[in-house]
Amino acid sequence: MPTVTVCWALFGFVMSCSIVCAQEVKTPRAAAPVIAMLKAAKDSDVAGFKNAYSKEIREDKGQGDWKKNLQEAQVNMNLNVIKEGDMWKVDER
Repeated sequence: MPTVTVCWALFGFVMSCSIVCAQEVKTPRAAAPVIAMLKAAKDSDVAGFKNAYSKEIREDKGQGDWKKNLQEAQVNMNLNVIKEGDMWKVDER
């Protein structure tokens, strides 16, 4: 009898792990620079913010002061988000 209980407990544990793994959000690779840019803006990381952009934009002399660009982005990209149930959603247009 204890063996059956242990087997059921192990089965339940394995099933719960597989459900948790299946619910992991797979972020598209193309979203990585946008995520990096938003994270850098949140963290006030000028180097990370600049690095999120392509080489062409990073090396463009017309981009000016990257610290100023970051500060502008922090104001302009401040999206409101709310939690609906167990999911985060953008709450502005």
